[in-house]
Amino acid sequence: MKLPTEYNPGKESHSFENNKLILRAEKWVNNGYCLGYFNEETFFISGAIPGELVECEIVSYTKKFKQVKVIQILEPSKDRIPIDCDIFLVCGGCSFRHISYLKELELKKNLFLNEFNHKFPSSPLDKHSIHILKGSELHYRNNVQFKIHNNKKGFYKIGTNDLVPLPERGCLNLPKELNESIKKYKPQTEKEGKLRFSKEVINYEKEESEFVISNFKIRVPKNGFFQINRFLTEPWLEEIINFLPADNLDILELFSGSGLISHAVSSKCKSLIGFEIESKAVEYSKENAKRNGASNLE
Repeated sequence: MKLPTEYNPGKESHSFENNKLILRAEKWVNNGYCLGYFNEETFFISGAIPGELVECEIVSYTKKFKQVKVIQILEPSKDRIPIDCDIFLVCGGCSFRHISYLKELELKKNLFLNEFNHKFPSSPLDKHSIHILKGSELHYRNNVQFKIHNNKKGFYKIGTNDLVPLPERGCLNLPKELNESIKKYKPQTEKEGKLRFSKEVINYEKEESEFVISNFKIRVPKNGFFQINRFLTEPWLEEIINFLPADNLDILELFSGSGLISHAVSSKCKSLIGFEIESKAVEYSKENAKRNGASNLE
């Protein structure tokens, strides 16, 4: 196996031998990438772990961003685990199926601490001051946007608009209800499907959504945003409530959407003003307040 041929650093794109190169993964950065270096160029590696020697395939090569993905592990890390998805690093949906969930949480916490302490050196945080919520790493998503081409359904191949068909057993991030609904979905002329699962599966591009959270209901408009992780939404809201320094506060909530957080904290505050630029979300947040009897929300 040979190292890539030399290239001219004055040009924006270059030819490597068979479009491949060998890199040492140096450290984690955001979005699941590791950094690697060759000929004084920085490469962002998908599917590697720091310390590993890996053979990579070029995904994108420009002056500003050079992305590669692992195709062979030459020197594996002790932290590497068996990959449970046949299309990992082909589909662009996942970044961390090659390490454990606990390792993923640890590295994300460290990345956050480094970023925060770099920007706010006068008020540094330490790892003990951060509490991370965790749940199941499988089947956690309550919605999915999938692509449709020639009646095939799936997701985009990483770095392209080429379709990667949904695996036979479905996507491991989705509950069985969403996987089954994708398989049964009968496209007309659309090139994308949008499904969401709460009490049942709906097409959220065409229908409003309704979620029952603790002791209140939230309706969300068509194409409206809602938190993705169906296991962690309620614990996350409880954490937000616990952050409030006292009861009977006057609160300003920015980017309040359809009122999810507003309703969670409504019993703990004297008044809350929600700010949201999306007019449909504002309309729904007002209706949600009426339905749930939250007269202190505006």
